[in-house]
This record gives sequence, C-alpha cells and structure tokens, in this order.
Amino acid sequence: MKKTRYIIVDKHKGVFLGTYTPADFGGDPEDKQVYALFASNNHFGLTQACSFRTAASAETYIKDVFPRGKGFHLKAFAISTEQEFPSVVDIIKSGYGDYTYDMIDGLFGDQEHATFH
Repeated sequence: MKKTRYIIVDKHKGVFLGTYTPADFGGDPEDKQVYALFASNNHFGLTQACSFRTAASAETYIKDVFPRGKGFHLKAFAISTEQEFPSVVDIIKSGYGDYTYDMIDGLFGDQEHATFH
C-alpha cells in the first residue's frame, strides 16, 4: 500500500540521496567528514533516495545538517511510495522527474556491451 513520504530536493542539485564518509569506500576511518550526495552528482549510480516520514522531520534534517548561506536551496516534497527509500520511478511518478538528473540510468546498468535483438 502506497503512503506519503518526504524527500529533500535542492533546486540546483536535485534529489538528496543520502550521505557518505570516506571510510564507507575504504578511506581513512579517522576521517569523520560527512558528504551529502545529490542526484546531479550521483557517481554511485543510486536509484533510490533518502526519505522521511513527515515534512517536519525532513525540514528538521535540513536545518540541522545543511548550513545556511552555503548555496543550498532545499525543500521537502511529498511523494507516494511503498518504500522507505523511494525509487527514481516513484519520484518521477510524483512529479519530480526534473530533479532526478540521471538516476534512472542506474536501473539499466552498463548497457555499453548489451546486445539488442
């Protein structure tokens, strides 16, 4: 059953996908720097986004995590989904396809060597 969840969108960077640290990818575990990942710079080919149960919790996350005056233009948008981490398809169906950039490419994997019949 579909329910309403809230995603964070930056008008220039697109859908907020989540955060990562260098240690997540074999980097220095002592490096505690946390990076935000947006759809416009989705080097990992993610096809799902971080979401929140309520608009208030998404807005609180925005205020707590993203510093004011650093060029962010963030808002919480309601989407309809069955998943905690909504897919790019759910995001597009909810009317926010302009903010997904190339997230949909991750659904198809590496097509460079695909054979079509």
